[in-house]
Amino acid sequence: MLIVHIMAVIFLSTTGNVLNNAQQADFERYIQAGGGFVGIHAATDTEYKWPWYNQLVGAYFNGHPAIQSARLKVVQAQDPSCQHLPPVWPLKEEWYNFKSLNPDIQVLVEIDESSYEGGTHGKNHPMVWKHHFDGGRSFYTALGHKEETFSDPLFMQQLMAGINFAIGDDDLDYSKATTLRVPEENRFTKQILDFNLDEPMELDELGDRGIIFIERRGTIKLFEYDTEQTKILDTIDVFYANEDGLLGLEWIPLLKKTIGSICFILRTQQLPFSMFLVLPYPKRIS
Repeated sequence: MLIVHIMAVIFLSTTGNVLNNAQQADFERYIQAGGGFVGIHAATDTEYKWPWYNQLVGAYFNGHPAIQSARLKVVQAQDPSCQHLPPVWPLKEEWYNFKSLNPDIQVLVEIDESSYEGGTHGKNHPMVWKHHFDGGRSFYTALGHKEETFSDPLFMQQLMAGINFAIGDDDLDYSKATTLRVPEENRFTKQILDFNLDEPMELDELGDRGIIFIERRGTIKLFEYDTEQTKILDTIDVFYANEDGLLGLEWIPLLKKTIGSICFILRTQQLPFSMFLVLPYPKRIS
């Protein structure tokens, strides 16, 4: 999904996760190249596990009261998206509360929390904002839940001004993009290293030496890159019934590639907790 000729990307009341990892990377590159984004209403109820998007859209949704009438206050009357608006704009809508607000947003319109019930921000409760972010531009409006709002000329004129802001000069320069593209899946090849496994649990890579991995019943194995063979390093006598046993490991290098320790996670029903064993393996691995 390489975004080249798109003037602006609009999220119209999206919710949840809408882009996969490759699409997220391409979207970040598009903004970094000078692209524009417009978020409408539930666009802040989207991609909660993507911190970059949180900064781009400006905030995350944090609940709302029942639909009711309230008074909007224009904060930036000279902004192109607000010049046509009255100082106080009465409207009936679904009024969002927010969390994880980006402090760099330029608030254009706020809501007067004394004019309705359910606000959680106090004196400064943003409803419409814009900002420059990561090389591109972003405009967001929390309005747009009710279908009737899209028939309101005041709202539509502001939305069009916001879209024009996001479009900017419509000149993309991908040489400025810093996020790397995710390679297509058909560019990867799968190589099976070992068939003879007995309940493998976790692995770790020892730099260019090989891959160390464990099996639940206590066996510690090393696949060596040089020989392309797997050898048994050791076997820990563990209790492995009832899904207990050797469950995890972490390689802790101490002196480059020659000496190190391995932290093993051992769980057994004979103990009311997981036990961590740190065992030195300088000779066996080097």
